[in-house]
Amino acid sequence: MSKHKIYFRLFIFLLIGAWCIGFSLKSLSGGSALSLVSSPILNLFYHNVCHQADHKLIIVNGFSLLVCARCSGIYLGALITSVFVLISLWNIKVSLILFKFALIILVADVIINNIIFNDYNKLSAFFTGLFFGAVCFLMVISIIENYILIKKQL
Repeated sequence: MSKHKIYFRLFIFLLIGAWCIGFSLKSLSGGSALSLVSSPILNLFYHNVCHQADHKLIIVNGFSLLVCARCSGIYLGALITSVFVLISLWNIKVSLILFKFALIILVADVIINNIIFNDYNKLSAFFTGLFFGAVCFLMVISIIENYILIKKQL
């Protein structure tokens, strides 16, 4: 594998890692002074990507994450997958069928929990988000590496 791909994967891992630290900073630091000061700014920032409904937030170490259970799952799924992609160094090709399957599972969970039963289940939201985030990450990295980076080398 080329150095460009390795550096690219490392860069993406660091970006996703920073994103995940941002929405969980208060929980990870146990409510340190820095996290309490930065929390209102981060809250506004993450509010642009998540509805942040109180009953849908995961609480860790007595503090809620700044994104809901489903969004937490999506971002952590991407982070975990980026670690495996970074250390495996294999070429990635993901079929559109797998992406559609992950999307159907995610949408079905939303419909079942929010419309049919009207009872939000943080656990199912987190795990369907985790699966969707992993597949989305693989799909995006595959497209970038196989179409953009390869064309750049030609």
